Amino acid sequence: MRYLFLAYRPWALKIINKLKKKFVSKNINIISSKNIFYKNIKKFDKKNTIIILVGWSDLLKNKIVDEFQCFGVHPSDLPSFRGGSPLQNQILNNIKKSKISLFKLNHKIDSGDVYLKTNLSLEGDNMSEIFKKLENRGYVLLIKFLKKYPKINPIKTKAKISYFKRRTKNESKIAVNDFK
Repeated sequence: MRYLFLAYRPWALKIINKLKKKFVSKNINIISSKNIFYKNIKKFDKKNTIIILVGWSDLLKNKIVDEFQCFGVHPSDLPSFRGGSPLQNQILNNIKKSKISLFKLNHKIDSGDVYLKTNLSLEGDNMSEIFKKLENRGYVLLIKFLKKYPKINPIKTKAKISYFKRRTKNESKIAVNDFK
């Protein structure tokens, strides 16, 4: 089995590089650009390649989702906070305790079956602290997945469904007065 990770954010790349060291026997590849991904996807065997998106913002083409086993890692308690900027939107909604969800991709944003979850604290003095927690907990989540797959089934979730749009750079500037 080959694991093809799509990631470009620093915290996501750190997770995958740690996984490569831990699972030397597994065939783990990283692609950090959607152009490189689409240029090279034909080289991968559809039946023996698992695609896992970690900190990846671009949507995969439906054809890819249909032909490959595709999973995503999302920093929220799915199905809550589907969509873009999940960390920022949770912080702005005063969420302190969340989860990281691993789910199967389908044709709708962040709406596939959830297979694993792990706790994620959103408390901290700055985003660097939260990203470090995301890196550590995401690593734990993916270790569990790599050890269990393919003998893993979706889990039932009780979280409330909600969608949020990706925040723009200007929307993500937060002032102290925003918290009053």
